[in-house]
Amino acid sequence: MAFWFLSEMRYVLLLKLCVLGLIGLFLRSADPVLAAAEQKLEIPVFWLHLNIDPEWQEQRAYTGLALKQRYPALRGITIGLQENKIKLRAKEAIFAFSEITAMDAADGIAKVMAAVPAGAAVLLDLPEADMHRVIVGLAGQDIALFNIRSKAMNLRETACQGNTFHILPSRRMYADTVAQFLALRNWRRALLLVGRHNNDIADAAALEASFQKFQVEVVDRRTFSLSNNPRDRDMNNLKLLTGGIEYDVVVIADDVGEYSRYVPYNTFLPRPVIGGSGLVARAWHWSWERFGAPQLNQRFDRRAKKAGISDHKTRQMNDVDWAAWAAIKLIATSVPAASVGSEVNLLQALLDQELAVDLYKGSRGSLRQWNHQLRQPMLIATHDAVIEKLPGVKFLHQHFYEDTLGIDVHQTGCQFN
Repeated sequence: MAFWFLSEMRYVLLLKLCVLGLIGLFLRSADPVLAAAEQKLEIPVFWLHLNIDPEWQEQRAYTGLALKQRYPALRGITIGLQENKIKLRAKEAIFAFSEITAMDAADGIAKVMAAVPAGAAVLLDLPEADMHRVIVGLAGQDIALFNIRSKAMNLRETACQGNTFHILPSRRMYADTVAQFLALRNWRRALLLVGRHNNDIADAAALEASFQKFQVEVVDRRTFSLSNNPRDRDMNNLKLLTGGIEYDVVVIADDVGEYSRYVPYNTFLPRPVIGGSGLVARAWHWSWERFGAPQLNQRFDRRAKKAGISDHKTRQMNDVDWAAWAAIKLIATSVPAASVGSEVNLLQALLDQELAVDLYKGSRGSLRQWNHQLRQPMLIATHDAVIEKLPGVKFLHQHFYEDTLGIDVHQTGCQFN
C-alpha cells in the first residue's frame, strides 16, 4: 500500500513539473521581452574554397615520391568555432557557420554577393591567383574578408583592400624571420639556391630584401633544376652548386621541396641549411611546447575526429590550420558584449585599434593599421622541433617588437580606398 502511494506521488509530481514547464514555455513565447532574452546574436562566418583545388591534390616528385601535402582549412576552422563558443556565449552570441564551394574566383564572388549578409566574415581558402581576384572583386563590400592562406606581398601592398585582413604571415615576414635568425647566429654570408617555380623566385626576392635589411650578405645566387634533362645536369649537381665559394650558411628557396631534400649534409662545405628540408620559418609548428601550444595541438586532431572531419589521415596542425583557428578567435574577440536585439558589424569591430588576441605564441596579436596584417611572433623549426622564436631580444622597435618582421608603416605601399 505504501509503495503504491509513493508511486502515485511521484506520478503527480512529474505531471505538475511538466505542466509548469509548458506554462513557462508558453509565457516566454507570448512575452516579447522574455522571448528576446532567449535569442542569441548570430555571427555569420563563411568558408570559401574551390570544389577542385589544385593545391590540395597530392604533389609528387618525378621519381614518384610524395612531397608536401596541403589540406583544406576546415580542421582549423572547426576547432576555432568549438573553442570560442563560451566566449561568444558570454556576449549573448553564437556562430552561424556556412560553407561556400565555388568553381573559380568569378563563381566565388557571385556566390558571396548572393549569400553573405553585410557585416559578416568570409574566410578565404583559395590559391594565390584566385585569392587576388576574389579580394579585388569584393573590394568595398561591407564584408570582412580573411586571408588565411596566401603569403603574397601584393595583396598587402599594391592590391590591399580595406575590408581584407591577413592572418597568415606575409612572404616578407617569413623571410625576415630567416634573416633575423642568421643575424642572431652571426651567419652573415649566405649562399642562396633558387628553383625555377614562381613561388621559388618570389621567395628568393623576399629573402634578398630581408638579408639586406638585417645585413646578411648573399655571396652568390645559384639556380637549381631537378629533372631528367641532360642539359640541366650541372644544375642538379650539389657539389658544383655549393662549391667554389666561401659561405656560412646555405639558404634554399624551394616551395615544393623536391630538390631541397637532398641538400642537408650534402653541401661542398659542411654548413647549416635553411629552407626546404633544413630549418624553416613557420607561423606554427606541432612541436611548439610553450604558452598552451601542446594543448592546442592535441585538441586539433581530437576535435577534428569528433566532428567527423577526415582529410586523408591523422596529421599535425600546419600554418594554414593555425591561421584559420586564429581568424575565428579574432572574430570572437572582436564581437562586443551584445545587448538584446543588437547587431554587430564585424568589419567595424575589427578596425578597433585596441583589439588584441592570444595566439599561444607568447605575445598577443593585433592588426597592423596600415595593411591589416596580423602582427605575431614567428618560429624557426626543423621537421620535428622548434629551435627559436622570433623576433629576438636584439631586434628593437619603437612600438611592437613584432613589427621588425615584415613591412613597417614607413615602408608600406598600401593605400586603402
